Amino acid sequence: MSRTLIAIVVATVLAATAANAGASPVLIIVDNTDPSNVTFNATEEAASVVDDSASIIGGISLLDLFSGDGFATNGSQTIGGDLSPSGNAAAYNRILNDFGTLGTTGLNFWNTGDGGDQAFNTTDPAFTGMTSGIDFSTASFNVSGDIVIGDTAGIPGSGAVLGSWALIPTPGAICLFALAGVFGCRRRRA
Repeated sequence: MSRTLIAIVVATVLAATAANAGASPVLIIVDNTDPSNVTFNATEEAASVVDDSASIIGGISLLDLFSGDGFATNGSQTIGGDLSPSGNAAAYNRILNDFGTLGTTGLNFWNTGDGGDQAFNTTDPAFTGMTSGIDFSTASFNVSGDIVIGDTAGIPGSGAVLGSWALIPTPGAICLFALAGVFGCRRRRA
């Protein structure tokens, strides 16, 4: 890879980081490179607020995850993996949407058992681990959104914004950024 192209890619990443500097921390990365095997990975960043208002049964919700008409889970679905609120040994083992105010564009992660409380603070990682692959092959995704406490459907304290989630850039998007940078450099030289 040429030095110019490397410099362009680095500049693009730095510009995107600077643009999001005031935004809430990215706590979960959504990898939909293979839509039939989507994973949710903890970044181990700290939450932007202190909140212990919901148990792990209420979980967390990723708002505006799905675009367009959304995606309905058609009831609660079992998931695998070890994505969990930091400091809690119980992992989220279910997903659900299309209830309460969440609708079909968000997604709630929760635990069916007696997993205890979720205690988020601004000094420790909000989440650890990752989910196993989930089939969202018929869904369209947004690029980013907020993560809130609880299911936003009546749990006391529900809705405190912990941070955000972000979709990893697809290889095609990275190539488009690089091409835009190359064309931008060529225009300046002309």
